[in-house]
Amino acid sequence: MVFRIGLLTLTIYLLGSSLGIAYGDTGKDKTQEAKKLYEIQKDYVKDKIKSNWEKIYSYQHPEFRKEISLSEFKYFDGKVTHQYRRDGRSHVSGGYTLPSKEHINTHQDKKDILGFPAFRYYPMTSNKYVNIDKISIDKILIGNHGKYAKSVMTYKGLETMDPGRMRGMLKFPITLTMEDYWEKIDGNWYITLLRNTTNFSGNIYYHFIPNDKSSWESTKFTEFDSSDLGFGSHVIHAKK
Repeated sequence: MVFRIGLLTLTIYLLGSSLGIAYGDTGKDKTQEAKKLYEIQKDYVKDKIKSNWEKIYSYQHPEFRKEISLSEFKYFDGKVTHQYRRDGRSHVSGGYTLPSKEHINTHQDKKDILGFPAFRYYPMTSNKYVNIDKISIDKILIGNHGKYAKSVMTYKGLETMDPGRMRGMLKFPITLTMEDYWEKIDGNWYITLLRNTTNFSGNIYYHFIPNDKSSWESTKFTEFDSSDLGFGSHVIHAKK
């Protein structure tokens, strides 16, 4: 009897120890994953600031890249969903139609006011009157099953009032909270498949959320402040 109690106690102790180690490892794993994603997010932001289209495109979901070419991604300034040819319409030359892929491939450069080719910059927001100059990565959220993650950032800059609606040049400071949604595939983090939730006629506003909304809503996340990850209040300067 004494032996059985001792054995039971030993078994419980070992089980408890193994569970403790497992939970400890899980916590450590999440912290390491959050640190890894923080660095990926930082590089992603820097590539967007530099308008490094090839690198920005490489962060996109593999299923997205199967549907959308780099040329299409650039043509729509990166604001396009993987099902845009089935779900959306583009306002081109006064009529609602979708540009052909041939048109897209031959119109990769924008035009300046004189009609000369101009460099295509990646827009940090969907508002052309907003100029972002500072970005901080505030939080990383890792899903409990390790498949989904989010990053929360603060964008700071200046917004210029639409000169077509008022006289003079009025600018005021603006602070935006932005989120990127990530999905882990074959051990690598990619921007998850997204869908556009808002499209106003004549004034398109892009607001992307995860395509598989139900899965994201049911996922529980562990939140890490950047300071908890040892990165402090690092600010990325966004002026080109």
